[in-house]
Amino acid sequence: MATELPGAVDSEDREIIAKLAKLQNMYSQIGGLRSLLPDKLINPARVALENPGGYQPEKLATYLQTAAKAGSQDVEQFKKEWHGEDVRQLWHVVNANDLPQGGDAWPLDYGALLQDAATNDRTSITASDPSREFPPPNEPEIMQVVDDFCARHPELRIHVSDGATPLPIDIQVGKLDFRLEQRHSAGATKYIVVGKPGTETSSLRHNVLQSISESQKGAGLATLLEMISSYRDINTKPCEKCHKLFDSKTMQLPLIRQSITPQEGEVPQFLALHRDCK
Repeated sequence: MATELPGAVDSEDREIIAKLAKLQNMYSQIGGLRSLLPDKLINPARVALENPGGYQPEKLATYLQTAAKAGSQDVEQFKKEWHGEDVRQLWHVVNANDLPQGGDAWPLDYGALLQDAATNDRTSITASDPSREFPPPNEPEIMQVVDDFCARHPELRIHVSDGATPLPIDIQVGKLDFRLEQRHSAGATKYIVVGKPGTETSSLRHNVLQSISESQKGAGLATLLEMISSYRDINTKPCEKCHKLFDSKTMQLPLIRQSITPQEGEVPQFLALHRDCK
């Protein structure tokens, strides 16, 4: 999944992109709703039963009740959006036209495309400041970064593209499958991390992708690759601040990765933090 937005977007196209972005977001919500029972209710209860000394029944009951209520609210919100006017209009267009079945449901990241459209339509001081512009890495430099990463992490399952460029690159971290892609827009090059197409979605992967998206602003290729690899011990690495594996309020793992400024030539390192501990 990638985007390429060379220039300003027509207002009518922007409206279509906005509706598709909403529908795409609802598609992602379906994955989260499907994992509500196993990931947020059944698994925490199972882990608590297997480790009775590490959980207080009252706190576990409170968490399960909160998770159930939040899941019920998510379902109601999804139903509200599904029956909304924007979605009805989209289905009207689909049903009124003989559209062929595509191979990939989401060949583009419409949410990112919408953000790029907004960026292209406004004047950015940062973008026009030559002192803040960095030339994108060339193909040999990208290949070197990817080769170094693969050599450092033989424990990870990594699949590099067979094309002229090593990107996109698929990385399996534990049971989570990710894809790192290169995107060109508005004369700039940046990298995004998505779930590997065709693999099983889960609320855990969704939350990890959200955390990466929040933490990756301005990150280069090498830093982003190391950030992905930092989730290899996600089920056992405690929070660097509170030193606990699960957040006592939300029962969530420490999914936030806070970059530690490396010395020149050092491999990027990250702190694992709960969202409330960052």
